[in-house]
Amino acid sequence: MASQSYITGTQGELLAQQFLEQKGFMIIQKNYRIQGGEIDLITQKDGYTVFFEVKTRKSSTFGLAEDAITYHKRRNLLRAMYTYLCDHPAPKWRFDLLALDIRSKVAYIKHYQDIFCV
Repeated sequence: MASQSYITGTQGELLAQQFLEQKGFMIIQKNYRIQGGEIDLITQKDGYTVFFEVKTRKSSTFGLAEDAITYHKRRNLLRAMYTYLCDHPAPKWRFDLLALDIRSKVAYIKHYQDIFCV
């Protein structure tokens, strides 16, 4: 049986995908994995390849979703992004964060652009 955090994360990624598609992003790949890292969504829009980390919370017990990017998480996300870019070169790219707060069956989504500025 799946854990509650896995179910919440999966629900958040589905909501994030719908949100991005409504905003005109084309989903290229979901859950791109390498050893030691994973990117939730890889998209394209306006000539950019945009990598997304999706963080979902149903309560504030563990803090805000946008505060969940630790040093180690950042390192693993960048490693996965650079690996993807080696195989799929892109002239323009950035890494964004979608922070979802789901309360009483209502999802609040915050979109943070270019979170790493690398």
